[in-house]
Amino acid sequence: MSTAVLLLFLFAGLLMFATIISIYATVVTARSKGVPAWVWGLGTACLVVAFVAVMLMN
Repeated sequence: MSTAVLLLFLFAGLLMFATIISIYATVVTARSKGVPAWVWGLGTACLVVAFVAVMLMN
């Protein structure tokens, strides 16, 4: 596993943690139960980075 792949996996993990914290902060603590678009974007970015890391592993 190269350094770039390892860094991409770490970045994907960081994005996943940020996504979970953002969902908690925007849905659980707020009165409206809708998930904002930027949280969806954060989750999508996490999936894209993880996908790229897996593709670079092969």
